[in-house]
Amino acid sequence: MVNQEFIGEFDEWLEREEVPVDILSFSRNIQLFMQNKHVKNATVILVRYAHEQKNEDHIFVGEFHKKHILEGLYHASCFGNAGNIVVLKFKSND
Repeated sequence: MVNQEFIGEFDEWLEREEVPVDILSFSRNIQLFMQNKHVKNATVILVRYAHEQKNEDHIFVGEFHKKHILEGLYHASCFGNAGNIVVLKFKSND
């Protein structure tokens, strides 16, 4: 998925239940990737911006089951307000 403005979609995600189309598509791509029998875990890193001094960055790290991808992605929205860098670890537990 190539989209230079993708991170901006998270600014439009106001309510958890009203997911922007591009984020739904991204979520489906993660789900498809996780369906591969050789993939047990995947990490997605979303960077809104990074400070020159890394101690100024606010990094959120969360672990989610692959069935809860949207719940994890919501942490990158303005209203999830997790930080400027969001690290989401998805596990299959199969």
